[in-house]
Amino acid sequence: MESAVKGSEAQPQRVPRPRPRASALRAAQAREPYAIAAAAARQARPDALPRRIDSLDGLRALSILVVLLGHAARGNKAPAFLWPIRDLGILGVYLFFAISGFIITLLMLRERQRSGTLSLSGFWKRRALRILPPFAAACLGIGVAASLGLMQWHWQSFLGALTFTKNFNWLDGDWFFGHFWSLSMEEQFYLFWPLLFLPLMHSGRTAALLTVLIMASPLLALTGLEVAPPKLANSLPCIPYLAAGCLLAVLLHARQRWFSQLRSRHGLRRAALWIVPLCALAAACYKRDGHYPAFATMLQAALLPLAAFILVAETVMENGLMRNALSFAPLRWLGLASYSIYLWQQLFLGEPDTYQAQWFWTAWPQNIAAAVFCGTLAYLLVERPASRLKQHLQRGRPVQAPRQKKGPHAMAWGPFTRIDQAAASDSPLQRDHLRFPIGTNSRSSGPM
Repeated sequence: MESAVKGSEAQPQRVPRPRPRASALRAAQAREPYAIAAAAARQARPDALPRRIDSLDGLRALSILVVLLGHAARGNKAPAFLWPIRDLGILGVYLFFAISGFIITLLMLRERQRSGTLSLSGFWKRRALRILPPFAAACLGIGVAASLGLMQWHWQSFLGALTFTKNFNWLDGDWFFGHFWSLSMEEQFYLFWPLLFLPLMHSGRTAALLTVLIMASPLLALTGLEVAPPKLANSLPCIPYLAAGCLLAVLLHARQRWFSQLRSRHGLRRAALWIVPLCALAAACYKRDGHYPAFATMLQAALLPLAAFILVAETVMENGLMRNALSFAPLRWLGLASYSIYLWQQLFLGEPDTYQAQWFWTAWPQNIAAAVFCGTLAYLLVERPASRLKQHLQRGRPVQAPRQKKGPHAMAWGPFTRIDQAAASDSPLQRDHLRFPIGTNSRSSGPM
């Protein structure tokens, strides 16, 4: 009897729950997609652009300073202490390429992981809003200076800049549009790299291809200097620097075990940070002085992409050796305006015989001040409003939950969708969404 009572106490009776009404059930089912979309929005920002890495802006500032001082070394009334760094402004451009390769690849990796797709049309629209408004403002400024009789520009050079083919040297050029060769290289990178990105994202194929491109840098440098026509000196030798930034983004995002172990060896990293960039700088000076051109070209091409990889890596990693120093606020501010400053600096940093009339703002040191001032003004009045418009258009897009696909990821281009057979569901790129430690504050980033 006591056992029966204990058994009844051990098993309390269940109170039946009332069944939900059909209307409430339908309402819950109707709210389910929105709940899924909200959860997806919390897990991954609906904005296609990740937050800016502050220290990377500091590295941009160092790059633009190298360009400015390298160009000013041959300018009007340049001081003697600038002469040793003449013709070394190209090193800042190479570093810009590595930064751009890292950022663009990172953006595509995160968009692919967040939504399962890569919208080519959306990517190209965002790049156009980032690049074209400051470019148009700089061209207008050059046109105004030419109309005032301060300098003369050639329509062939302007046509090469306008069509973003300046890096092929097919048309005659001049100083004032000459620096747009690097912008042409960037635009071609934006056009072709996304087309190759998803098909290559499978079991290390991307990393393998990028590594081959970096290792082939000496051969590409020699080929670019010797092939004619077309002259490819401003095209082929630049590919390894873009590839170095792309490779860094892939390795960090995929969390490769060997790369993680390498990151834990602080002594080796510290030695590499000093030795490799200094050796690359020595090779660049050796090439500048004209000693054994073929050997010097190959030596520089072998060391500079590796140096760019190390500099960007130590800038963006959570425990990067350069991260704290490059997060200095004035450096970051200069880096924010670096793209517009680069577009405007050519107008003020030409050699004395470049101008048709004497101009106060083309002599040292006011030429540096004028370049920074005009670039900063263009950043505030043109580049930043265009960035706000880009972010506004992006926020205006409805938040949707990632569609469940039977197969692997897809590439979306307008009304077309292509299945990416390389993106398997068990890829580490899919598991480690937005979790590798590179930085967390600021809004967006872009090339240059």
